[in-house]
Amino acid sequence: MNEIKSRKNSHQIVFPRQVAMYLCKKLTDLSFPEIGKQFNDKHHSTVMYSVDKIEQQRTSNADLDRTLEQMAEHFS
Repeated sequence: MNEIKSRKNSHQIVFPRQVAMYLCKKLTDLSFPEIGKQFNDKHHSTVMYSVDKIEQQRTSNADLDRTLEQMAEHFS
């Protein structure tokens, strides 16, 4: 959790962070700025980019889509 909230930008951390931001947006009523604050004060545009990127990847990656669907069901 600490690494996801960190300022590190390696792919091993960025992708899980983007997924976490995506799930926060889809599963909560938090705004982009509010989600950004939860991730070490990331700018709201970073959160918007992350949500858009994961949405795009879901359309082309069936495994990711299935995994996110299962995660959303688990948390809702």
